[in-house]
Order: sequence, then C-alpha cells, then structure tokens
Amino acid sequence: MKRINRHKSNRTERPLSYAVLPLLLPLLTIWIAGCSSSTTADDEGRYPLWKIKGQKNTVWLLGSVHMLPESAHPLPEEFGKAYKDADRVVFEVDFDQEDMFASAIELMGSVMLPMGKTLDDVLEPETWELLEPRLDDVAESLVEMSSDMTGNNIPIDNSMLKIAIKSMKPWFVGFMLQQSELDIKEYRPDLGVDMFYMTKAEKDGKETLGLETLKEQVAFLEAMAGDDPDQYIRAMLEQTAPDATTLDELVSAWGRGDLKRLNKLMVESMKETPEIYNLLLVDRNRKWVLQIEDYLNDEEDYLVVVGAGHLVGEESVVALLRKRGIEVERI
Repeated sequence: MKRINRHKSNRTERPLSYAVLPLLLPLLTIWIAGCSSSTTADDEGRYPLWKIKGQKNTVWLLGSVHMLPESAHPLPEEFGKAYKDADRVVFEVDFDQEDMFASAIELMGSVMLPMGKTLDDVLEPETWELLEPRLDDVAESLVEMSSDMTGNNIPIDNSMLKIAIKSMKPWFVGFMLQQSELDIKEYRPDLGVDMFYMTKAEKDGKETLGLETLKEQVAFLEAMAGDDPDQYIRAMLEQTAPDATTLDELVSAWGRGDLKRLNKLMVESMKETPEIYNLLLVDRNRKWVLQIEDYLNDEEDYLVVVGAGHLVGEESVVALLRKRGIEVERI
C-alpha cells in the first residue's frame, strides 16, 4: 500500500490568538465558492457530491459553500452518509493539525508589515487619507468574525486593534475591507460545510487532513492583490461587496445541485481575470488531483470537502480525474 503523509488532529480547544487566520477560508468564498462551470452532459445527479471507487476503497468529493445560513441546515442525508462511511475527512486546509498553533503564529508574520512600518508609511498620502476612516469598520469586522469562529465573545479594545491593523500588509487590510462591507450577517463560517464537518470529525475522533497548508492559502490571497498596494486599496475602497441576495442565489443553486446555474452566476466574471482563475482554481485543481489519486491507492475511505467551484467545469478536479481515466460518479 502506498504511504500517504498524514497529520493527526489536535483535539484541544482552538486558541483565540490565531482565530483570525481561519477567517481567510471564508474570505475565499467571495472569490471561488461555486465559481466554475459545468457543461458535462453526463454529469447527472442531485447534489454537488461525487463518488470514486478505488480498488480497495471509496473516495467521496463534496462541493462546499464555506459560509451558510441556519436555513441551509440540516445538510442533505447523502452528505451525512458519505461522512459516516469515510475513515478520514480531507479539507482544503486542516485547521486541527497538531502544529496548527505554531503555524498560525508563524503566519501572523505573513500579514504584518516589517517591524517599525505602518500602512501610512507604505501607502501614498492620498490613499492613506481614504483608508484611515475605514479602519473602524475593519476592526469591527475582525471582532465579529473572530466571535463567530470561536464562539467567544471576549471584549476587544477597538483602539488597540486599530493600532494592530495599521501594522498589517495592505493586501490583508484590503480583504478585510471587503469583509466589513458584507451585509450577510446570517451567513456564518461555522455553519459552512467545511467547518460543520471539521467540528463533527473532531467530536467523532475521525482523522482529518489538508490538501494545502494555511501558508499556501495566504500566498494565494497575497498574490491576488498584485504589486501595487495603492491601486489595490483604492480598488477595495471603491468595490461593492456581494450582498446576501447574491449568496442566497448561489446557495440555492448549490442546494439544488444546479451546476449550470453556478456557472452562470460566477464563472464568467472569474474568467475575465485569467491570472486569478488559474491561480485560485486551475493550478490548485491540478495539484489536488494527484493527492486524490494517492487516496485511491489506500485501503481507507475518504471524504474530500472543497469549495464547490473546484468540482465543476472543464478544468475542475472532477474533469481532470476523468481525463486521467478515473470513473467519477455524481450522486
């Protein structure tokens, strides 16, 4: 049997000090959840759920939406059956790895400017003048998201948090600007498919794995911001974030398993920026396919939970597996 590198889950309570890092996953929802097309005529089925039979095991692929409202629960029974049958559950990033705390501390350096530098040092005066009044919104958004993710309503001094935000890199502050604009309070990361099954696996003692490291996901976000921080911050200040109506429509299509509608809603805008499309979807899908093939060489059953956009379309994980001669059945 081919050996697969695995990380054991951490069964201890997640510390608040790195709560902000897992927030990057729901941020990716705005960009990629359900953002690919599906034109495969023979990909019939009811749900964003696929099954692959290996020689000695089964691998399930479940398309996730990273943030959901309570009305989307309970999740379909078919999802629960795939979870129950799986010996191991795989996510884009495994937030329960034993070294997660150490990784999060290290990654805080990825979002912080060099010691002694602040945003007003690295941005043009005109950009900083536009950004500074919005830091209160960013601070409030960070507090709300940390509370949602951890369940801890610990009072945080906004003035101190604003000082910390001033020391963060423009790309991270830009993403938090978008988050502060989101009028989707009923959509919560802890109700998303990923966190729902991650929490359940932790309680059930199931082993969890990650297709990527948190550091890799941070790198994707930073690359999306480009090399001109002033241009990026100004774009984020001017851009209107998706509202609840947009996500309502997306989640409705996802719940119906309407892959064609998901394409109509999201893929056209994504493909208008080929660099982003390739960075966030195509390149990652190609790497993940190799890992999934490894799982098929195992004797244990796997449930792989990733953003729905990775599982539909001409260059999706599903399509790439089929191109490699692997039979993938939609449920």
